Amino acid sequence: MEPHSAGSGSLLGPGTTLRRLMGLWQPRGRAARLLNRLLAGMTLACIAFLVLCVALKLIADPPEELEQIALCSLVATIGVGFIIRAVLFMVQGGTLRQTLRLLEDTRLQFCNGDNNELMRRRYQTLSNNIYYYCQMVAVPAVTAWAVCPLLSRIVTKTDQEQVEAQWQLPVPVWLPADIYASPTFEFLYVVQSFSVLVATESCLSIDIFFVHMMLMVAAELEVLNDNLSAMEHINLQMLTTEGEGFISGYKRKDRQLSLITSGQSLGEQTLTEKAAHEWLHQQLVKNVLHHQAILRSVSLLQSAMNVSIFSLLFVNMANLCSSLFVASILLQKEGNVGKALNALFTIPAQMYETTIYCIYGHIMTDQSERLMYSAFSCGWANNDARFKSSLIIFMKVAARPIVITVGKTCTLSKQMLLQRLVVLKTACPTAATSMEHPSGDSDWLVRPGATLRRLMGLWRPRGRAARLLNRLLAGMTLACIAILVLCVALKLIADPPEELEQIALCSLVATIGVGFFVKVSMDPRQQQQAEIFV
Repeated sequence: MEPHSAGSGSLLGPGTTLRRLMGLWQPRGRAARLLNRLLAGMTLACIAFLVLCVALKLIADPPEELEQIALCSLVATIGVGFIIRAVLFMVQGGTLRQTLRLLEDTRLQFCNGDNNELMRRRYQTLSNNIYYYCQMVAVPAVTAWAVCPLLSRIVTKTDQEQVEAQWQLPVPVWLPADIYASPTFEFLYVVQSFSVLVATESCLSIDIFFVHMMLMVAAELEVLNDNLSAMEHINLQMLTTEGEGFISGYKRKDRQLSLITSGQSLGEQTLTEKAAHEWLHQQLVKNVLHHQAILRSVSLLQSAMNVSIFSLLFVNMANLCSSLFVASILLQKEGNVGKALNALFTIPAQMYETTIYCIYGHIMTDQSERLMYSAFSCGWANNDARFKSSLIIFMKVAARPIVITVGKTCTLSKQMLLQRLVVLKTACPTAATSMEHPSGDSDWLVRPGATLRRLMGLWRPRGRAARLLNRLLAGMTLACIAILVLCVALKLIADPPEELEQIALCSLVATIGVGFFVKVSMDPRQQQQAEIFV
């Protein structure tokens, strides 16, 4: 069943039409389901075709070069990962619909005014922006896979007899027939390019759905934080003497209190002190029920993401290392520019895919960690013992942050992202040192990126005039990095953002900039040791 309210469209998130066109989201109705199965079969067939191409290449005509084998393995693992995620997403359709219905009922049941709706709309806008950003990363990667083989033929110079070097397909393939003859080559090129597009967009639509669901849970947690801290506005405070005026929305008349609310109409109903305590306790119970509904939503979402996202993180980490290895070797050989660019263009997409899960999963965790402080900031001091004991129980439960754990070991957080980056950083020198240089001279130790380092003043040349120019270039490089740090520092100090994600983004840019500045400043001092090593 689909969600049944008018607001269910926003809960489905961006990319809904794309998921339905690819058969990843099952609609209602028998005829619609038959069409959906056909579309799902076409999507899986496109992804399986890419895996079949490289599998035939590896089995029937295995390449001699290690980097070609790594490239075929890279395509195969990415394709298999896409198939697993697409199948699991369709199999988990019932769980995902149940999560949507639960979130929808939570929205309808726990809504205390326009402020809550503004928070939810803000997260919806953020989800839409993430979808556009993902498309901005995915479309260039797909375009590169389709165009780079043609670009390689233009920029490389090979012998006329080397047909395979001149004509390259987006994905390596072996067929009994001559794949470079027309129109076989053109047909394979178009089919492979279309299959790469379908595979990428199907993966993207699944990613944005899970990220959207995490953001919707984060929105509910922020609403709950706001409602918890707002209980102080309806708190009975300082009941001491006659003549005290309006305090926290209540007016004292002898021992009678009339409630003055905004957004809720209770008329001129008067409450005794005991009844007012009871009403406030009911507000706490409502917030506890809201928290329990959020916990059930997270549990359902985690069960749907468990295997799928764990396989994604594992495959992405292996593919990142493989892409670096393949690109580092192919860039050193003539006639392989297109294949090297294919490997390079997959790196930003895979990094961005891993990053969005970790960053926006951490946003949800951040909001859950605020619950205890929001509960403590409410007006509990002058309430009865029943309210205080209930609040203590809630705070003990809320002290445990809400996290999504996939594969029973990986939590979607910034800490896990940092661990992945450390592993990737460790793999980079390994790929770099594995390069083969046909020239055989000793200058290959400093050759990769040597021109770029000299243009940025990072490698001190010999000669007084050259050193003066080098210092000028180094100063310009440091100035550019310092400007970035200064920009975000001024933003944080003079006009600090209200949104947590904006503060995190500014802090991320500042820390990266400071790290770059320190690293660039230290590199010239280590040049002498590098020259001794060379």
